[in-house]
Amino acid sequence: MQEPTRSLGLQLFIATASTANELDAAFATIKESGAGALIVAVDPLFISRRERIVALGLQNAIPSSFAERESVIAGGLMSVRGFG
Repeated sequence: MQEPTRSLGLQLFIATASTANELDAAFATIKESGAGALIVAVDPLFISRRERIVALGLQNAIPSSFAERESVIAGGLMSVRGFG
């Protein structure tokens, strides 16, 4: 994602969380970075904690895109998979 991001004149910031306890800190870092949006990677932790991630995105006013539609059903902004 780094090269396409650069070609659009955007900066990619990568935040990580390895455990559910690290999600709050990751969102604090994302917000501090001034990120305009969030793309949530496909990961078992992120899937199992989708409701928390959606809530953190809303609380921090960070539009979030997810890989699976279930996160949109849970309140996320959008997913790359359709609903059909």
